[in-house]
Amino acid sequence: MPTSTTSGISMSSVAVTAARARAFHPLFAPLGPGAFIRRAVAPAGRAGAAIAATAGRRKIRAGTSRSAPLPWSRICRNKTSRIGASAETQAMAAGKQDVTLKVCSWNVLLPNGQAGATDNPAWFVNKYYGSRTPREIRTWEHRHELIRKRIHELDADIYALQEVAAATFEADFAFLASAGYEHVLHNKHRFRPATFWRRDQFELCGARCKDRTLLVLLRHRISNAYLFVANCHLTGGSGVENAQTRLRQIADVVGQAEKEARKMIAQLHKVPQTLKKHERSQLDMTQYELALEEFALCCMGDFNASGNTAVRHFLREACVTPEFQEPFQEGSLTSKEKHHAFGPLTDIYEDWFGVQPTYVAPDLKSVYIDAETQGPSALFGRCVRHIFEKYTGGGDRMTSDQLLAFVRFVNDGNMRGGILRAYNALVATRPGRESDKFIDTTISADDLIELCFSEVVAGMLWSLRYDFEMCGAPDIVRPDVFAENLDHIFVSSHLQPISCSDTLSQTERAAIFERGEFVPNEWHPSDHFPISGVLCWVRGARPGKVEYVPTSL
Repeated sequence: MPTSTTSGISMSSVAVTAARARAFHPLFAPLGPGAFIRRAVAPAGRAGAAIAATAGRRKIRAGTSRSAPLPWSRICRNKTSRIGASAETQAMAAGKQDVTLKVCSWNVLLPNGQAGATDNPAWFVNKYYGSRTPREIRTWEHRHELIRKRIHELDADIYALQEVAAATFEADFAFLASAGYEHVLHNKHRFRPATFWRRDQFELCGARCKDRTLLVLLRHRISNAYLFVANCHLTGGSGVENAQTRLRQIADVVGQAEKEARKMIAQLHKVPQTLKKHERSQLDMTQYELALEEFALCCMGDFNASGNTAVRHFLREACVTPEFQEPFQEGSLTSKEKHHAFGPLTDIYEDWFGVQPTYVAPDLKSVYIDAETQGPSALFGRCVRHIFEKYTGGGDRMTSDQLLAFVRFVNDGNMRGGILRAYNALVATRPGRESDKFIDTTISADDLIELCFSEVVAGMLWSLRYDFEMCGAPDIVRPDVFAENLDHIFVSSHLQPISCSDTLSQTERAAIFERGEFVPNEWHPSDHFPISGVLCWVRGARPGKVEYVPTSL
Protein backbone atom coordinates (compact mmCIF):
# COMPACT_ATOMS: atom_id res chain seq x y z
CA MET A 1 0.00 0.00 0.00
CA PRO A 2 1.39 3.46 -0.77
CA THR A 3 2.47 5.68 2.04
CA SER A 4 -0.48 7.44 3.66
CA THR A 5 0.32 11.11 4.03
CA THR A 6 -1.31 13.70 6.26
CA SER A 7 -0.72 17.35 6.99
CA GLY A 8 2.15 16.43 9.27
CA ILE A 9 4.45 14.95 6.63
CA SER A 10 8.10 15.75 7.05
CA MET A 11 9.87 17.46 4.18
CA SER A 12 13.13 19.31 4.01
CA SER A 13 13.16 23.03 3.35
CA VAL A 14 14.22 24.54 0.06
CA ALA A 15 17.92 24.11 -0.61
CA VAL A 16 17.91 25.03 -4.27
CA THR A 17 19.26 28.33 -5.50
CA ALA A 18 17.37 30.41 -8.02
CA ALA A 19 19.97 29.63 -10.68
CA ARG A 20 19.60 25.86 -10.18
CA ALA A 21 15.83 26.21 -10.12
CA ARG A 22 15.80 28.00 -13.45
CA ALA A 23 18.02 25.28 -14.88
CA PHE A 24 15.36 22.60 -14.47
CA HIS A 25 12.11 24.55 -14.16
CA PRO A 26 11.22 26.81 -17.10
CA LEU A 27 8.64 28.55 -14.94
CA PHE A 28 11.32 30.60 -13.23
CA ALA A 29 13.32 31.50 -16.33
CA PRO A 30 13.91 35.26 -16.73
CA LEU A 31 10.96 36.92 -18.40
CA GLY A 32 12.09 38.56 -21.63
CA PRO A 33 10.11 41.32 -23.32
CA GLY A 34 8.20 38.91 -25.54
CA ALA A 35 7.33 36.57 -22.71
CA PHE A 36 6.25 39.48 -20.51
CA ILE A 37 3.82 40.76 -23.13
CA ARG A 38 2.41 37.30 -23.82
CA ARG A 39 1.78 36.48 -20.19
CA ALA A 40 0.61 39.91 -19.14
CA VAL A 41 -2.25 40.07 -21.64
CA ALA A 42 -5.43 38.76 -20.00
CA PRO A 43 -7.57 36.31 -21.96
CA ALA A 44 -10.58 37.72 -23.71
CA GLY A 45 -14.17 37.49 -22.52
CA ARG A 46 -15.50 36.96 -19.01
CA ALA A 47 -12.23 35.55 -17.71
CA GLY A 48 -10.24 38.55 -18.92
CA ALA A 49 -12.71 41.01 -17.48
CA ALA A 50 -12.60 39.30 -14.09
CA ILE A 51 -8.80 39.32 -14.09
CA ALA A 52 -8.74 43.03 -14.90
CA ALA A 53 -11.33 43.74 -12.22
CA THR A 54 -9.46 41.88 -9.50
CA ALA A 55 -5.87 42.69 -10.43
CA GLY A 56 -5.86 45.94 -8.48
CA ARG A 57 -7.31 44.36 -5.36
CA ARG A 58 -4.73 41.62 -4.91
CA LYS A 59 -2.36 42.10 -2.03
CA ILE A 60 0.99 40.44 -2.50
CA ARG A 61 2.53 39.40 0.78
CA ALA A 62 5.62 37.56 -0.31
CA GLY A 63 8.16 36.69 2.33
CA THR A 64 6.25 38.15 5.26
CA SER A 65 6.01 35.00 7.34
CA ARG A 66 8.57 34.44 10.06
CA SER A 67 7.49 30.87 10.68
CA ALA A 68 9.39 27.79 9.55
CA PRO A 69 8.78 26.57 6.00
CA LEU A 70 5.66 24.46 5.59
CA PRO A 71 5.98 20.77 4.66
CA TRP A 72 5.77 21.44 0.96
CA SER A 73 8.37 24.18 0.87
CA ARG A 74 10.54 21.76 -1.09
CA ILE A 75 10.90 22.06 -4.83
CA CYS A 76 11.34 18.54 -6.13
CA ARG A 77 13.94 18.29 -8.86
CA ASN A 78 13.25 15.97 -11.75
CA LYS A 79 15.38 12.90 -11.23
CA THR A 80 14.43 11.24 -14.53
CA SER A 81 17.44 10.77 -16.78
CA ARG A 82 17.21 12.63 -20.07
CA ILE A 83 19.67 10.21 -21.73
CA GLY A 84 17.84 7.91 -24.10
CA ALA A 85 14.51 9.61 -23.42
CA SER A 86 12.01 9.82 -26.25
CA ALA A 87 11.62 13.01 -28.26
CA GLU A 88 8.19 13.47 -26.71
CA THR A 89 9.58 13.14 -23.19
CA GLN A 90 12.41 15.59 -23.89
CA ALA A 91 10.00 18.13 -25.37
CA MET A 92 7.68 17.79 -22.40
CA ALA A 93 10.54 18.20 -19.94
CA ALA A 94 11.72 21.32 -21.77
CA GLY A 95 8.26 22.85 -21.52
CA LYS A 96 7.75 22.74 -25.29
CA GLN A 97 4.97 20.17 -25.29
CA ASP A 98 1.78 20.24 -23.27
CA VAL A 99 0.88 17.58 -20.70
CA THR A 100 -2.42 15.68 -20.91
CA LEU A 101 -4.02 14.23 -17.80
CA LYS A 102 -7.38 12.86 -16.69
CA VAL A 103 -8.97 13.83 -13.37
CA CYS A 104 -11.96 12.27 -11.65
CA SER A 105 -14.10 13.14 -8.62
CA TRP A 106 -16.59 10.84 -6.93
CA ASN A 107 -18.51 10.75 -3.68
CA VAL A 108 -18.51 6.98 -3.21
CA LEU A 109 -20.94 7.00 -0.23
CA LEU A 110 -19.56 5.97 3.13
CA PRO A 111 -18.35 2.34 3.13
CA ASN A 112 -20.43 0.07 5.37
CA GLY A 113 -17.84 -2.63 5.99
CA GLN A 114 -18.20 -2.74 9.76
CA ALA A 115 -21.80 -2.92 10.90
CA GLY A 116 -22.44 -0.80 13.97
CA ALA A 117 -18.94 0.71 14.12
CA THR A 118 -18.61 4.42 14.84
CA ASP A 119 -16.63 5.14 11.67
CA ASN A 120 -18.70 2.84 9.46
CA PRO A 121 -22.39 2.96 10.41
CA ALA A 122 -23.79 0.20 8.23
CA TRP A 123 -27.34 0.95 9.32
CA PHE A 124 -26.99 4.51 8.04
CA VAL A 125 -25.92 3.44 4.54
CA ASN A 126 -28.54 0.69 4.39
CA LYS A 127 -31.28 3.31 4.59
CA TYR A 128 -30.15 4.86 1.31
CA TYR A 129 -31.54 1.76 -0.37
CA GLY A 130 -35.19 0.94 -0.69
CA SER A 131 -36.45 -1.38 2.04
CA ARG A 132 -37.28 -3.98 -0.61
CA THR A 133 -33.68 -4.11 -1.85
CA PRO A 134 -32.16 -7.53 -1.02
CA ARG A 135 -29.68 -7.47 1.86
CA GLU A 136 -26.87 -8.92 -0.22
CA ILE A 137 -27.11 -5.95 -2.61
CA ARG A 138 -26.57 -3.54 0.30
CA THR A 139 -23.46 -5.28 1.61
CA TRP A 140 -20.09 -3.60 1.34
CA GLU A 141 -18.74 -6.59 -0.57
CA HIS A 142 -21.21 -5.94 -3.39
CA ARG A 143 -20.76 -2.16 -3.28
CA HIS A 144 -16.97 -2.42 -3.14
CA GLU A 145 -16.84 -4.51 -6.30
CA LEU A 146 -18.99 -1.96 -8.15
CA ILE A 147 -16.73 0.89 -6.98
CA ARG A 148 -13.58 -0.96 -7.97
CA LYS A 149 -14.95 -1.74 -11.42
CA ARG A 150 -16.14 1.83 -12.04
CA ILE A 151 -12.84 3.39 -10.96
CA HIS A 152 -10.85 1.08 -13.22
CA GLU A 153 -13.15 1.93 -16.13
CA LEU A 154 -12.59 5.65 -15.57
CA ASP A 155 -8.80 5.12 -15.72
CA ALA A 156 -7.91 8.58 -14.37
CA ASP A 157 -4.48 9.93 -13.47
CA ILE A 158 -5.85 11.72 -10.38
CA TYR A 159 -8.84 10.65 -8.29
CA ALA A 160 -10.55 12.85 -5.70
CA LEU A 161 -12.81 10.60 -3.62
CA GLN A 162 -15.18 11.71 -0.88
CA GLU A 163 -16.79 9.81 2.00
CA VAL A 164 -14.12 7.19 2.52
CA ALA A 165 -13.88 5.57 5.95
CA ALA A 166 -10.61 5.75 7.86
CA ALA A 167 -11.23 2.49 9.73
CA THR A 168 -11.21 0.37 6.57
CA PHE A 169 -9.46 2.70 4.12
CA GLU A 170 -6.32 0.62 3.55
CA ALA A 171 -8.29 -2.50 2.67
CA ASP A 172 -11.05 -0.68 0.79
CA PHE A 173 -8.71 0.93 -1.73
CA ALA A 174 -5.83 -1.53 -1.88
CA PHE A 175 -6.76 -2.13 -5.52
CA LEU A 176 -5.60 1.40 -6.37
CA ALA A 177 -2.25 0.80 -4.67
CA SER A 178 -1.69 -2.32 -6.72
CA ALA A 179 -2.55 -0.31 -9.85
CA GLY A 180 0.29 2.13 -9.16
CA TYR A 181 -1.39 4.94 -7.22
CA GLU A 182 -0.26 6.82 -4.13
CA HIS A 183 -2.62 8.73 -1.89
CA VAL A 184 -3.26 11.28 0.82
CA LEU A 185 -6.08 10.70 3.32
CA HIS A 186 -7.63 13.51 5.36
CA ASN A 187 -6.79 13.16 9.04
CA LYS A 188 -10.14 14.19 10.55
CA HIS A 189 -13.87 13.49 10.42
CA ARG A 190 -15.90 10.37 9.77
CA PHE A 191 -16.58 11.23 6.12
CA ARG A 192 -13.09 11.86 4.75
CA PRO A 193 -11.76 12.95 1.36
CA ALA A 194 -8.83 11.05 -0.15
CA THR A 195 -6.76 11.96 -3.21
CA PHE A 196 -4.96 9.41 -5.39
CA TRP A 197 -2.44 9.95 -8.21
CA ARG A 198 -0.30 7.79 -10.47
CA ARG A 199 3.10 7.49 -8.82
CA ASP A 200 4.91 7.18 -12.16
CA GLN A 201 3.52 10.54 -13.32
CA PHE A 202 3.42 12.70 -10.19
CA GLU A 203 5.48 13.30 -7.09
CA LEU A 204 3.91 14.61 -3.89
CA CYS A 205 5.38 17.91 -2.70
CA GLY A 206 3.09 18.42 0.27
CA ALA A 207 -0.41 18.17 1.73
CA ARG A 208 -2.65 20.21 3.97
CA CYS A 209 -5.87 19.13 5.70
CA LYS A 210 -8.46 21.90 6.02
CA ASP A 211 -12.12 21.98 7.09
CA ARG A 212 -13.76 19.29 4.91
CA THR A 213 -11.16 19.89 2.19
CA LEU A 214 -7.84 18.27 1.34
CA LEU A 215 -5.12 20.15 -0.55
CA VAL A 216 -2.15 18.44 -2.19
CA LEU A 217 0.63 19.82 -4.37
CA LEU A 218 1.86 17.50 -7.12
CA ARG A 219 4.85 17.85 -9.43
CA HIS A 220 4.70 16.29 -12.86
CA ARG A 221 7.81 14.13 -13.00
CA ILE A 222 8.68 14.85 -16.64
CA SER A 223 7.64 18.46 -17.22
CA ASN A 224 8.28 19.70 -13.65
CA ALA A 225 4.95 21.53 -13.79
CA TYR A 226 3.13 22.02 -10.48
CA LEU A 227 -0.52 21.27 -9.77
CA PHE A 228 -2.58 22.07 -6.68
CA VAL A 229 -5.49 19.64 -6.23
CA ALA A 230 -8.21 20.71 -3.78
CA ASN A 231 -10.46 17.76 -2.90
CA CYS A 232 -13.67 19.21 -1.44
CA HIS A 233 -16.64 17.80 0.43
CA LEU A 234 -18.30 21.00 1.58
CA THR A 235 -20.94 21.27 4.30
CA GLY A 236 -24.44 20.38 3.14
CA GLY A 237 -27.79 21.90 3.94
CA SER A 238 -29.80 24.98 3.05
CA GLY A 239 -29.84 28.33 4.81
CA VAL A 240 -27.50 31.29 5.10
CA GLU A 241 -25.29 29.73 7.78
CA ASN A 242 -24.49 26.67 5.68
CA ALA A 243 -23.85 28.86 2.63
CA GLN A 244 -21.46 30.98 4.71
CA THR A 245 -19.67 27.85 5.88
CA ARG A 246 -19.25 26.54 2.34
CA LEU A 247 -17.81 29.87 1.19
CA ARG A 248 -15.36 29.92 4.09
CA GLN A 249 -14.28 26.35 3.42
CA ILE A 250 -13.52 26.93 -0.27
CA ALA A 251 -11.85 30.30 0.39
CA ASP A 252 -9.62 28.69 3.02
CA VAL A 253 -8.37 25.88 0.80
CA VAL A 254 -7.77 28.12 -2.24
CA GLY A 255 -6.12 30.70 0.00
CA GLN A 256 -3.85 27.98 1.41
CA ALA A 257 -2.78 27.02 -2.12
CA GLU A 258 -2.04 30.66 -2.92
CA LYS A 259 -0.06 31.04 0.29
CA GLU A 260 2.09 27.99 -0.38
CA ALA A 261 2.71 29.02 -4.00
CA ARG A 262 3.89 32.46 -2.88
CA LYS A 263 6.26 30.96 -0.32
CA MET A 264 7.78 28.64 -2.89
CA ILE A 265 8.30 31.46 -5.37
CA ALA A 266 9.79 33.72 -2.70
CA GLN A 267 12.25 31.04 -1.60
CA LEU A 268 13.31 30.24 -5.14
CA HIS A 269 13.97 33.91 -5.81
CA LYS A 270 15.75 34.31 -2.46
CA VAL A 271 13.20 36.79 -1.11
CA PRO A 272 14.09 37.26 2.59
CA GLN A 273 11.40 36.15 4.99
CA THR A 274 12.03 39.17 7.24
CA LEU A 275 11.52 42.01 4.75
CA LYS A 276 9.77 45.09 6.08
CA LYS A 277 6.66 46.38 4.34
CA HIS A 278 8.45 49.27 2.61
CA GLU A 279 11.17 46.87 1.47
CA ARG A 280 8.65 44.43 0.00
CA SER A 281 7.08 47.22 -2.05
CA GLN A 282 10.35 47.56 -3.97
CA LEU A 283 10.17 44.00 -5.34
CA ASP A 284 9.16 43.29 -8.91
CA MET A 285 5.62 42.22 -8.06
CA THR A 286 4.56 42.04 -11.71
CA GLN A 287 6.99 39.20 -12.34
CA TYR A 288 5.94 37.68 -9.03
CA GLU A 289 2.28 37.68 -10.04
CA LEU A 290 3.07 36.13 -13.41
CA ALA A 291 5.07 33.36 -11.76
CA LEU A 292 2.17 32.64 -9.41
CA GLU A 293 -0.19 32.18 -12.34
CA GLU A 294 1.96 29.29 -13.60
CA PHE A 295 0.77 27.10 -10.71
CA ALA A 296 -2.22 25.16 -12.02
CA LEU A 297 -5.18 24.66 -9.68
CA CYS A 298 -7.92 22.04 -9.81
CA CYS A 299 -10.78 22.26 -7.28
CA MET A 300 -13.10 19.27 -7.47
CA GLY A 301 -15.44 17.31 -5.29
CA ASP A 302 -18.90 17.32 -3.74
CA PHE A 303 -19.85 20.98 -3.22
CA ASN A 304 -23.29 20.13 -1.80
CA ALA A 305 -24.88 23.03 -3.70
CA SER A 306 -25.81 23.94 -7.25
CA GLY A 307 -26.76 27.06 -9.16
CA ASN A 308 -25.34 30.54 -8.70
CA THR A 309 -23.83 30.00 -5.27
CA ALA A 310 -21.20 32.10 -3.51
CA VAL A 311 -18.71 29.25 -3.89
CA ARG A 312 -19.28 29.14 -7.65
CA HIS A 313 -18.99 32.94 -7.90
CA PHE A 314 -15.77 32.97 -5.86
CA LEU A 315 -14.12 30.38 -8.07
CA ARG A 316 -15.42 31.58 -11.45
CA GLU A 317 -14.93 35.32 -10.90
CA ALA A 318 -11.90 35.10 -8.55
CA CYS A 319 -13.75 37.16 -5.94
CA VAL A 320 -17.03 37.56 -4.06
CA THR A 321 -18.26 40.73 -2.33
CA PRO A 322 -20.52 41.30 0.71
CA GLU A 323 -23.27 42.42 -1.68
CA PHE A 324 -23.52 38.98 -3.30
CA GLN A 325 -26.59 36.93 -2.40
CA GLU A 326 -27.54 33.42 -3.36
CA PRO A 327 -30.94 32.80 -4.99
CA PHE A 328 -33.89 32.48 -2.58
CA GLN A 329 -31.77 33.60 0.38
CA GLU A 330 -31.42 36.87 2.22
CA GLY A 331 -28.39 38.05 4.13
CA SER A 332 -24.75 38.66 3.39
CA LEU A 333 -22.48 35.63 3.14
CA THR A 334 -19.23 37.47 3.89
CA SER A 335 -18.40 40.62 5.82
CA LYS A 336 -15.56 41.55 3.50
CA GLU A 337 -14.51 40.81 -0.03
CA LYS A 338 -12.90 37.43 -0.62
CA HIS A 339 -10.63 36.94 -3.61
CA HIS A 340 -7.82 34.75 -4.88
CA ALA A 341 -4.91 35.22 -7.26
CA PHE A 342 -5.30 32.14 -9.47
CA GLY A 343 -7.59 34.02 -11.83
CA PRO A 344 -11.11 32.96 -12.85
CA LEU A 345 -11.62 29.20 -12.77
CA THR A 346 -13.95 27.33 -15.10
CA ASP A 347 -16.33 24.46 -14.41
CA ILE A 348 -15.42 21.99 -17.14
CA TYR A 349 -18.99 20.68 -17.40
CA GLU A 350 -20.95 23.93 -17.09
CA ASP A 351 -18.63 26.15 -19.15
CA TRP A 352 -17.51 23.71 -21.80
CA PHE A 353 -19.72 20.66 -22.18
CA GLY A 354 -23.04 21.38 -20.49
CA VAL A 355 -24.43 20.71 -17.01
CA GLN A 356 -25.09 17.06 -16.20
CA PRO A 357 -26.70 15.56 -13.08
CA THR A 358 -24.33 14.07 -10.52
CA TYR A 359 -26.86 13.44 -7.73
CA VAL A 360 -30.13 11.68 -8.54
CA ALA A 361 -32.81 10.84 -5.96
CA PRO A 362 -36.59 10.60 -5.61
CA ASP A 363 -38.24 14.01 -5.21
CA LEU A 364 -39.67 13.44 -1.75
CA LYS A 365 -40.00 17.11 -0.81
CA SER A 366 -43.09 17.47 -2.98
CA VAL A 367 -44.50 14.35 -1.31
CA TYR A 368 -43.73 15.07 2.36
CA ILE A 369 -44.00 18.89 2.45
CA ASP A 370 -47.22 20.85 1.96
CA ALA A 371 -46.69 23.41 -0.81
CA GLU A 372 -48.73 26.13 0.95
CA THR A 373 -47.86 25.73 4.63
CA GLN A 374 -44.35 24.29 4.15
CA GLY A 375 -45.25 21.94 6.98
CA PRO A 376 -46.00 18.19 6.94
CA SER A 377 -48.21 17.08 4.07
CA ALA A 378 -51.40 15.07 4.63
CA LEU A 379 -49.68 11.93 3.32
CA PHE A 380 -46.75 12.48 5.68
CA GLY A 381 -49.15 12.75 8.61
CA ARG A 382 -50.92 9.51 7.64
CA CYS A 383 -47.60 7.66 7.42
CA VAL A 384 -46.49 8.80 10.89
CA ARG A 385 -49.88 8.08 12.46
CA HIS A 386 -49.71 4.56 11.00
CA ILE A 387 -46.41 4.04 12.87
CA PHE A 388 -47.89 5.56 16.05
CA GLU A 389 -50.89 3.22 16.01
CA LYS A 390 -48.71 0.20 15.21
CA TYR A 391 -46.42 0.66 18.23
CA THR A 392 -49.01 1.97 20.72
CA GLY A 393 -51.62 -0.66 19.89
CA GLY A 394 -54.17 2.06 19.24
CA GLY A 395 -53.35 4.09 22.36
CA ASP A 396 -53.27 7.88 22.58
CA ARG A 397 -49.73 8.16 24.03
CA MET A 398 -46.43 6.54 22.97
CA THR A 399 -44.04 5.54 25.75
CA SER A 400 -40.28 5.86 25.53
CA ASP A 401 -39.97 2.08 25.28
CA GLN A 402 -42.37 2.01 22.33
CA LEU A 403 -40.45 4.79 20.58
CA LEU A 404 -37.16 2.99 21.19
CA ALA A 405 -38.64 -0.20 19.74
CA PHE A 406 -39.50 1.72 16.56
CA VAL A 407 -36.02 3.30 16.33
CA ARG A 408 -34.30 -0.04 16.95
CA PHE A 409 -36.37 -1.74 14.25
CA VAL A 410 -35.78 0.77 11.44
CA ASN A 411 -32.09 1.26 12.32
CA ASP A 412 -31.10 -2.40 12.30
CA GLY A 413 -30.78 -2.58 16.08
CA ASN A 414 -28.87 0.69 16.48
CA MET A 415 -30.16 3.05 19.17
CA ARG A 416 -29.26 6.23 17.34
CA GLY A 417 -30.52 8.62 14.68
CA GLY A 418 -32.12 12.03 14.27
CA ILE A 419 -35.56 11.03 15.57
CA LEU A 420 -34.08 9.81 18.84
CA ARG A 421 -32.02 13.01 19.21
CA ALA A 422 -35.11 15.13 18.58
CA TYR A 423 -37.05 13.10 21.16
CA ASN A 424 -34.38 13.61 23.82
CA ALA A 425 -34.36 17.35 23.09
CA LEU A 426 -38.16 17.49 23.39
CA VAL A 427 -38.25 15.64 26.72
CA ALA A 428 -35.44 17.81 28.10
CA THR A 429 -37.66 20.90 27.76
CA ARG A 430 -40.46 19.44 29.92
CA PRO A 431 -40.57 20.57 33.55
CA GLY A 432 -40.77 18.00 36.35
CA ARG A 433 -43.01 18.07 39.43
CA GLU A 434 -41.42 19.62 42.51
CA SER A 435 -42.21 16.61 44.69
CA ASP A 436 -40.68 13.68 42.82
CA LYS A 437 -39.00 15.36 39.81
CA PHE A 438 -41.17 13.20 37.56
CA ILE A 439 -40.91 14.04 33.86
CA ASP A 440 -43.53 12.85 31.40
CA THR A 441 -41.60 10.96 28.70
CA THR A 442 -44.62 9.93 26.63
CA ILE A 443 -45.50 11.63 23.36
CA SER A 444 -48.64 12.14 21.32
CA ALA A 445 -49.17 11.40 17.64
CA ASP A 446 -48.68 15.08 16.87
CA ASP A 447 -45.39 14.99 18.81
CA LEU A 448 -44.19 12.06 16.71
CA ILE A 449 -45.13 13.93 13.53
CA GLU A 450 -43.05 16.86 14.75
CA LEU A 451 -40.09 14.59 15.57
CA CYS A 452 -40.20 12.89 12.18
CA PHE A 453 -40.62 16.17 10.32
CA SER A 454 -37.39 17.41 11.90
CA GLU A 455 -35.70 14.77 9.74
CA VAL A 456 -37.32 16.32 6.66
CA VAL A 457 -35.96 19.73 7.65
CA ALA A 458 -32.51 18.16 8.07
CA GLY A 459 -32.68 16.74 4.54
CA MET A 460 -33.01 13.10 5.62
CA LEU A 461 -36.06 12.38 3.47
CA TRP A 462 -34.63 9.14 2.10
CA SER A 463 -34.23 7.89 5.68
CA LEU A 464 -37.88 8.57 6.48
CA ARG A 465 -39.04 6.87 3.31
CA TYR A 466 -37.12 3.76 4.40
CA ASP A 467 -38.75 3.95 7.86
CA PHE A 468 -42.24 4.29 6.37
CA GLU A 469 -41.69 1.34 4.03
CA MET A 470 -40.31 -0.85 6.81
CA CYS A 471 -43.35 -0.14 9.00
CA GLY A 472 -45.85 -0.75 6.21
CA ALA A 473 -47.05 2.85 5.97
CA PRO A 474 -49.38 3.82 3.09
CA ASP A 475 -47.75 3.29 -0.27
CA ILE A 476 -46.34 6.39 -1.92
CA VAL A 477 -46.98 6.97 -5.59
CA ARG A 478 -43.67 6.77 -7.43
CA PRO A 479 -42.15 10.24 -6.97
CA ASP A 480 -40.61 12.38 -9.64
CA VAL A 481 -36.85 12.45 -10.15
CA PHE A 482 -34.75 15.03 -8.31
CA ALA A 483 -31.53 15.60 -10.26
CA GLU A 484 -28.83 18.14 -9.40
CA ASN A 485 -25.21 18.80 -10.28
CA LEU A 486 -23.72 18.93 -6.78
CA ASP A 487 -20.28 17.76 -7.92
CA HIS A 488 -17.93 19.96 -9.91
CA ILE A 489 -14.45 20.18 -11.42
CA PHE A 490 -13.11 23.75 -11.47
CA VAL A 491 -9.76 24.37 -13.20
CA SER A 492 -7.48 27.36 -13.68
CA SER A 493 -6.73 28.78 -17.12
CA HIS A 494 -3.66 26.58 -17.70
CA LEU A 495 -5.83 23.43 -17.64
CA GLN A 496 -7.74 23.29 -20.92
CA PRO A 497 -10.65 20.80 -20.99
CA ILE A 498 -10.44 18.41 -23.92
CA SER A 499 -13.31 16.04 -23.16
CA CYS A 500 -15.44 14.77 -20.31
CA SER A 501 -17.37 11.62 -19.50
CA ASP A 502 -21.15 11.59 -19.31
CA THR A 503 -22.21 11.19 -15.70
CA LEU A 504 -24.91 8.70 -16.70
CA SER A 505 -24.93 6.34 -19.64
CA GLN A 506 -28.05 6.02 -21.79
CA THR A 507 -28.88 2.74 -20.07
CA GLU A 508 -28.56 4.32 -16.62
CA ARG A 509 -30.68 7.31 -17.62
CA ALA A 510 -33.45 5.05 -18.86
CA ALA A 511 -33.34 2.96 -15.68
CA ILE A 512 -33.68 6.04 -13.44
CA PHE A 513 -35.90 8.44 -15.35
CA GLU A 514 -38.17 5.90 -17.05
CA ARG A 515 -38.32 2.95 -14.63
CA GLY A 516 -37.65 4.73 -11.33
CA GLU A 517 -34.59 2.65 -10.34
CA PHE A 518 -33.11 5.13 -7.90
CA VAL A 519 -29.53 4.80 -6.69
CA PRO A 520 -27.83 3.27 -4.81
CA ASN A 521 -29.11 -0.03 -6.11
CA GLU A 522 -27.96 -3.31 -7.60
CA TRP A 523 -25.89 -1.70 -10.38
CA HIS A 524 -24.66 1.53 -8.72
CA PRO A 525 -23.07 1.75 -5.22
CA SER A 526 -23.56 5.44 -4.35
CA ASP A 527 -26.09 8.28 -4.44
CA HIS A 528 -23.60 10.31 -6.52
CA PHE A 529 -22.21 9.60 -9.98
CA PRO A 530 -18.53 10.18 -10.81
CA ILE A 531 -17.41 13.10 -12.96
CA SER A 532 -14.20 13.10 -14.98
CA GLY A 533 -12.44 15.08 -17.67
CA VAL A 534 -9.33 15.02 -19.82
CA LEU A 535 -7.28 18.21 -19.45
CA CYS A 536 -4.45 19.65 -21.50
CA TRP A 537 -1.88 21.36 -19.28
CA VAL A 538 -0.93 24.32 -21.49
CA ARG A 539 1.81 26.87 -20.82
CA GLY A 540 0.47 29.92 -22.62
CA ALA A 541 -2.84 31.64 -23.21
CA ARG A 542 -5.87 29.39 -23.39
CA PRO A 543 -6.90 28.21 -26.89
CA GLY A 544 -10.44 28.43 -28.19
CA LYS A 545 -13.30 26.25 -27.04
CA VAL A 546 -13.21 22.64 -28.18
CA GLU A 547 -16.00 20.35 -29.23
CA TYR A 548 -17.60 18.10 -26.62
CA VAL A 549 -16.66 14.44 -26.99
CA PRO A 550 -19.29 12.41 -25.07
CA THR A 551 -18.27 9.12 -23.54
CA SER A 552 -20.68 6.43 -22.43
CA LEU A 553 -19.56 4.57 -19.34
